[in-house]
Amino acid sequence: MKEKEKEKDKNKTLGEALASPEKKQAFVMEMFNRIAKRYDLMNTILTFGLDRRWRKKALRALGQSLVLNQSLNQAPGKSSSEDYGDTNKNKTKTPVVADFACGTSDFIINGDFILRNKKVGGRSSEKNKFSDISLEGLNFVGVDFSKNMLEIAKTRIEKRAWKKKRGGETKQQPKINADLICADLLKLPIANKSFDGAVMGFALRNLTDIDAALVEIGRTLKSGAILCLLEVGIPKKHIIKFLHRLYFGQVVPLIGGMLSDKKAYKYLPQSVEFLPTEEELKAGLERAGFFNVMTRPMTFNSGTLTTAIMQKT
Repeated sequence: MKEKEKEKDKNKTLGEALASPEKKQAFVMEMFNRIAKRYDLMNTILTFGLDRRWRKKALRALGQSLVLNQSLNQAPGKSSSEDYGDTNKNKTKTPVVADFACGTSDFIINGDFILRNKKVGGRSSEKNKFSDISLEGLNFVGVDFSKNMLEIAKTRIEKRAWKKKRGGETKQQPKINADLICADLLKLPIANKSFDGAVMGFALRNLTDIDAALVEIGRTLKSGAILCLLEVGIPKKHIIKFLHRLYFGQVVPLIGGMLSDKKAYKYLPQSVEFLPTEEELKAGLERAGFFNVMTRPMTFNSGTLTTAIMQKT
């Protein structure tokens, strides 16, 4: 009985923490600052590495859109984050990609490798019009409201410039052109039509106003730019759905509590309840000025990739 009462108290405390937009924002920010150091490791362990596979699919969708826009001469960009607040700066033809809620920069680091090394077309065995195309000189802009996440992101990006080889030898890698901005997605310090494309992974459920965030993100995208939204999903087949709920409802909080932070990994599985349905998300994106909205289920619908194109204005 005492254990059940403790569990009720914990659920009550969590509910109180999320009772208002202001409380939820403070709770989520403090949580991510707290778990930043082990966030990537926990993602890999708890999803059995599926999160990396899903990110690659999102990045390939982004890359193919960038290549298409380049071929249509629709990919002018800016040289650095210093220009994002000024629409009168000189422009170059280097695409600029935003990673909203970038966390520790997984999308940026993997995106630089995939897009620079002709991985846009997918596996080498897949022959299509994107297989031999690379995107040189990409500029990335990572946005997150967690300072601790951004500190780790900065360190990871800097370390990525050097790769250890066997025998202790190190080899210098091409520099990742990335700027990191600490900001709220509802109040982005970025000029209109700054980005040629954008990605956002596993962040919708943590927002206090999803519709307002989509409008604000859309404001920063150029006409024809693609937005790739990666999220967790809920399997539809009964047996897989049951196992999925059991794993994320019971096992994930247990493992998360042992290896990282019990409170955080109790919230994260429950936060799926804050996600909009596929229809609601599509409607929200269309209200924000996007079209051609498509959602693709991944791994028995345990993950979803939604893509949308910003309308011409």
